[in-house]
Amino acid sequence: MVAPKLSPGPMVPPNQTIIHHYLANPAAAKDVIYSIVAARSAFPSLGSKFASIGHSQGGGAAWAIAQNHAKEKIEGYLGGVAISPTTDIRNVFTEEGHAAVNTYKEVEGGGAVEMGLFLPLALEGNLLRYGWRDNEWVIKYKDLIMKGGKEINRPLSVVHGEKDLLIDFTLTEKAVDDTAMNILILSWSS
Repeated sequence: MVAPKLSPGPMVPPNQTIIHHYLANPAAAKDVIYSIVAARSAFPSLGSKFASIGHSQGGGAAWAIAQNHAKEKIEGYLGGVAISPTTDIRNVFTEEGHAAVNTYKEVEGGGAVEMGLFLPLALEGNLLRYGWRDNEWVIKYKDLIMKGGKEINRPLSVVHGEKDLLIDFTLTEKAVDDTAMNILILSWSS
C-alpha cells in the first residue's frame, strides 16, 4: 500500500502558508503515480501491479489516475475504485461561506474546525452563492480538473450514495454517463 500525503503538513516552512489546490485531481493523480515509482525504487521487492482507491478528493484522484493511464500507460496499473468522487467543482461561497473561510484561516483550524464551520452551512444550503455554477472562472477551473467524458481503458468502479449530502450524486452520475462506462446500479433501503 502506498498512501501519498496529498496535503502540506510538516513540510511547510514555519510562518508560511502553502495553499491546498482543492480538487486539482490531475495533480493528485500525478502525486500518486510518482509515489508508486518512488516506492518501487525504495522497495524493489514490491510487486509491479497496483490498483487505486480513494474517497471524495481521493476518489477524484483515483478517477484521474484512470484517465491518465488512458493517455500515458502506467506500468502495472490494473484499475481503481472511486468512492463518492469529486467530479465537477463549481462552488463560489456565499457571504456566510466566506466568513467561515476567514474564521477557519484566523483560527488556523484543522479538520474538526473545518467540519464545524462548513458542514452546517452546506447542509442548510447557505454555503454557496446562487448561480455559482455559471461563474466564468469556476467553469474554466472545472474544465481543467473535471472527470467524465475522458477516456478510461482500465476498470474503474465508481461508488456513490444517492443521498450524499456533500457531493452531489447527479454530478457523479453525469460524469459516469459522459465517460460511457458500463453502469451497474446497486440500491438498498434501510
